[in-house]
Amino acid sequence: MAHYTFVKRRFLQYTSALLCVWLLLSYLERRRATSSSSSVHPISLLLRRGEAIHRARQQEQPKTLEEAVNKYIARHKRSPPKGYEQWFRTARSLKACRIDGFEDLYQSLAVYWALGGEEIRQRQEQLGTFGGMGRVRVRGGQVVSINELEREGSLGFESDARKAFHEMLEVTTEQFNVALPDLDMFINAYDEPRMSLPFELRDGLEKMAATRKVRAPINESLTVYSFGARPYTLSKFDHTCMRGDCPTSIEALRAACPPDSPFRHAELPEAPGKDPVITQKYTKLFTTARGNFLVSPRIEQDTWCDQPDLASLHSAYIHPLSFTYWNQLFPVFSNSRIGGYHDILIPSWWYWFNESPHLAHEDPKWEMKKPNLFWRGSNTGGYSLDLNWRGWLRSRVVSKTNRPSEWPHIEDVLLADADDRIIHAKLPAAALNSALTDIAFASPDQGHPNSLYYQKTEPSFRYTGRVPFSENYKSKMMLDLDGTAYSGRFRTFMKSRGAVVKAHLFREGIEDSLIPWYHYIPIGVRLTELYSVLGYFFGGAPAVEHAHKLGLMRLVGWRKTKEAERGFSRDDKLRQIAQRGTTWASQCARREDLMLHAWLIALEWGRLTSDDRGRQSLVL
Repeated sequence: MAHYTFVKRRFLQYTSALLCVWLLLSYLERRRATSSSSSVHPISLLLRRGEAIHRARQQEQPKTLEEAVNKYIARHKRSPPKGYEQWFRTARSLKACRIDGFEDLYQSLAVYWALGGEEIRQRQEQLGTFGGMGRVRVRGGQVVSINELEREGSLGFESDARKAFHEMLEVTTEQFNVALPDLDMFINAYDEPRMSLPFELRDGLEKMAATRKVRAPINESLTVYSFGARPYTLSKFDHTCMRGDCPTSIEALRAACPPDSPFRHAELPEAPGKDPVITQKYTKLFTTARGNFLVSPRIEQDTWCDQPDLASLHSAYIHPLSFTYWNQLFPVFSNSRIGGYHDILIPSWWYWFNESPHLAHEDPKWEMKKPNLFWRGSNTGGYSLDLNWRGWLRSRVVSKTNRPSEWPHIEDVLLADADDRIIHAKLPAAALNSALTDIAFASPDQGHPNSLYYQKTEPSFRYTGRVPFSENYKSKMMLDLDGTAYSGRFRTFMKSRGAVVKAHLFREGIEDSLIPWYHYIPIGVRLTELYSVLGYFFGGAPAVEHAHKLGLMRLVGWRKTKEAERGFSRDDKLRQIAQRGTTWASQCARREDLMLHAWLIALEWGRLTSDDRGRQSLVL
């Protein structure tokens, strides 16, 4: 019997909207398969699916305020907040990509409808005593200045994240003549998210909120648990487990899973990450049957409770650089979040301050780019102890793409011929890596000296030192990966003339308007399909040529290499994805889009924390 958890059921509403498109494409695949022993390559179908989703989204966007309000009420069972009409008209005038969306925001806010506004405000104030939280305040329609907050002694911890969100709201009020509702918000200063709610608490509150019930206020004190490699300056709160006998991060986070989910009761590895096992046992819900191509990164992220193997496949679950969290409902706003946390996502400060600018003169034209996948970076993401880094996403990518030619490893690669039919090929990993990838570490970082030494001497790791950021632009494919949290490079990569390949479990607020296989190429965190993705777009001939050069033909034989040579390259399709990504960055990830997102958050949060939510709702 299939196992359906709470998270899967929540996602059913999202996936049902795409069911007709998927059934149509599946029918086309079956129909073509009947005329040949080979069937349509899954990526060809995924590309068509991405185009169909894009067309559907374009048609579904509301054109009038009345239509937008009706869609809002149908989806959320309540009227939009007061001020929504000005937000909608501004979004329409700016040709915003997102009007009817922001589903992650509304899912994050659902639990707070079960609490009264006064209780939420009281809970927020306790966060002000926590050293990593900075306040953003609005009074009388305007954002309260930093100087005034400092004079009152209520600013909290100043950070780039707090400053950026403050500026987003401030510029919004000035540029669009907006009067925001009164509110207070506390912004997480650090990369890692902070609030992990036990499933029973979250589920109970969401059910209560769905029935329009508000619980009686509960007076409880904030308890913060903190352990990890990086201590923080903490003050004035009940603080537990600092470098003491603490559970691992995944032991604490899996309390957020339903009681009947695999992760909740799975036997966890004694040494997480040391011996990672790659399996497709838990991926059927979000990958294709053939090739294990990632259909939906969102489902991969949302169904983490059904994937207990992730305990050894991501640094955030193995040993994060720091782990400072609470498991009570004390609202915090963060730049990214991974499964197990319930922080409310806000636009990234990295994007607002344009920390990684795209310089067009450094970005070659498509024809001048190398036909390979490029990545450089440090092995950040967690704190390495002994051999736990083996399971980290960045470690596994570098190791996979740098295995020495003396290691006779053969990969099963799903190529496609000129008619999009599948070709099953076997190719040496060393030949694939040499021909199609340029992936290496700049340096080993963030770990115990002994562990860093093990990384330096790992035979499947390659180190090149730091390189200019513009080196990314010299390749047709650029790889984007999670680090300590989200990757700040993503928007810059999308602005470039290259195509972005992305593997991630950390979610950003900016992702709502993205369509996988349309704007970018998603790959799963298990990396199983990586070579087949490269082979589909670059063809089989380059790897065969490098197998000859490296003297590896004996490993697969002449007949199989001839078959691989029939693998057709699809430079035009790859270029199209790159162009769509550039368009997305210029139309959907502008400063104006960050401001619209921040503005909507303020409208919703101002209503939630008010004493009279009815008066803070829109009346047409």
